[in-house]
Amino acid sequence: MKILIPTYKREEMQKCYYEMPESIRKKIIVCTHSGRGKLLQEKNPGMTVHEFEGELQIPKVRQACLEFDEKVLVIDDQCIFWKRNYVEGKIKHVRLSQPEEYEQMFEEIERELDDYFWVGPSPKSSNTLHKEQRSEITRSYSCYGLNRSMFREADVRFTGLEEINPTATILEDFYALLAMFTKGYKNLVLHDWVFDHKHGATGGNSVHRRNANQDESQKELIKLFPQFVKQYEKENPSWVAEEGSSTRTEVRVAWKKSFKQKVTSDLEEFFG
Repeated sequence: MKILIPTYKREEMQKCYYEMPESIRKKIIVCTHSGRGKLLQEKNPGMTVHEFEGELQIPKVRQACLEFDEKVLVIDDQCIFWKRNYVEGKIKHVRLSQPEEYEQMFEEIERELDDYFWVGPSPKSSNTLHKEQRSEITRSYSCYGLNRSMFREADVRFTGLEEINPTATILEDFYALLAMFTKGYKNLVLHDWVFDHKHGATGGNSVHRRNANQDESQKELIKLFPQFVKQYEKENPSWVAEEGSSTRTEVRVAWKKSFKQKVTSDLEEFFG
């Protein structure tokens, strides 16, 4: 399994990379846009750098990562990781520090990718809400392993929205998950492995994210999955698409319902 950290205009802000022990960093490939590889390497000696061809929008970056290998782990460049432990019946998050801990997390993700198209750790913000160790058919973002064969078998690409509407250049992860769920594939979130990803840093996805393309992406997603996706306006969000905004439009998604419809449809077809 290849481990990739996509980055853009954050040559001096490689938080995830330097959070990892040196022996783990040697296994990481940091991917950036064409023309920025040299600068990234100069600012981070010893880093293994890959340049994409051209300046890609977010969906094409994700698709290029998927094409890297049969199994890939894609990690946003600001992620940091914890292990979920239990102390006197209560959940305690312990920051990963040893190479063996990272290896264990990577190995579990890689192993589960034999059976799931998408496997990721749990977001710290909602981790304590899940007493179970794993969840299927659910939202996952910022850090996830991908099974390329399953995506190809389902004929699903991260660029699905952008191919319909060139201005729909975000929500590629929402689209990929829903497209796979409605074709009968499951993803997996591992709650004993935890990540955190603070939003709002300059560079990265914020370079291309605007209110206009966020709205266009949401509308295209709703057109494709109207029974599962609803748009709403979020007040006082933790981050905004454009400086000065006090709200942002968001979507609510019925993830499990999208999968259940496929199962129900298959059963109806089977029983005639």
